[in-house]
Amino acid sequence: MIAEEASGEWVAARGHGAYSVAKGVATRMGIQHLFCDPDTGQRRTIGLKVGEELRTHAMTVSKETRREWTEVHDAEVKKQFSTREAVWFERLEGCEPNNRSIIFVCGADHVNTFKAALDAKKNLASIRCRCWTEGA
Repeated sequence: MIAEEASGEWVAARGHGAYSVAKGVATRMGIQHLFCDPDTGQRRTIGLKVGEELRTHAMTVSKETRREWTEVHDAEVKKQFSTREAVWFERLEGCEPNNRSIIFVCGADHVNTFKAALDAKKNLASIRCRCWTEGA
């Protein structure tokens, strides 16, 4: 199985002709694919800020703390990692991750934190590639 950080909504928002490479590979290999990231509605339901709401929040914090907006935005995004990763884990749980091979594709910022979350729940996990752009 190939699972990934993205959602179908996220892929569709990339525009005409956008597609998930992970899903394409899974399809060509004849194996299961799973989008694991919550979509916008699901994010709001679990208390994650999205889109303009996140940008506005970061702007407010930036003004109040006199910190650079990009620094604040990046910090606010990282604060949400554990919540998003908990959703990924929940979606993978139904796939019995210790009983089958699963490749999970995520951004480099999540590699260590998601592996730690998997390890904490006694799931066997190894990192095959920390960042596919290294050496490119």
